[in-house]
Amino acid sequence: MPIVWTDVPEANRLLETDPLALLIGLVLDQQVKMEKAFAGPYELKQRLGHLDARKIAVMDPDKLIAIFRERPALHRFPGSMAQRVQALCRAVVDEYGGDAAAVWTGARDGDDLAVRIKKLPGFGDMKVKILVAVLAKKFGVKPNGWEKHAASWHTVADVDSEETMAEARRQARDESKGQSRQELASHSEGSTEMPWAALRGARGTLRVHPARRPISALPAALLAYRSIDMLAALLTGVLSSGADRATFGRTSGAGH
Repeated sequence: MPIVWTDVPEANRLLETDPLALLIGLVLDQQVKMEKAFAGPYELKQRLGHLDARKIAVMDPDKLIAIFRERPALHRFPGSMAQRVQALCRAVVDEYGGDAAAVWTGARDGDDLAVRIKKLPGFGDMKVKILVAVLAKKFGVKPNGWEKHAASWHTVADVDSEETMAEARRQARDESKGQSRQELASHSEGSTEMPWAALRGARGTLRVHPARRPISALPAALLAYRSIDMLAALLTGVLSSGADRATFGRTSGAGH
């Protein structure tokens, strides 16, 4: 089944022929339209003049961010995505000698394949399942036991037309909401850690510290941040500077 995830034939061919482009496209596939995410590797290659994991891994991070920010920006959050793509390339170089395809060609079985993908920066549980499905359905990569690690819902692995792309978008939204609800449900009220991923789709009561302040106590400006990386970075800066510690229940006083 050919890849038809973008309106640009060259971008689709790149995804089919360049394993690193496939990985980068999946990393970029969040909080933007799928077509834009998967056209990203092709546009990045046009701007860089290459799509070489070794070269990207050692680039000046600020230069790579600037390239992501060139208009039109490669992503809604070009800074954080540039950092994530560079981290991905470094992992490919360090773990697989710069050969992105080795992530799956060297897998012993489905369990090993899932473990290898999960270790890549930018790949959470959902993306592991999606990539396993893509590898099986688009590239015939089916190590023993792959099925239990593949997405059971309609994903880009099943896209072969505009209609199936629309269905993949709907399923992605539903799965993302479901994951957020699960993370909220499993989060302990006594935890001192913020479940960042759960904030993506969450509104309502979320206990974040022993002081049991709900998410509604967070400054309203923070809730406008839809990038989890940006929100985490902002909160880290706030807490480390000592500002607004009481808001997050991290004062050193005994009144808690």
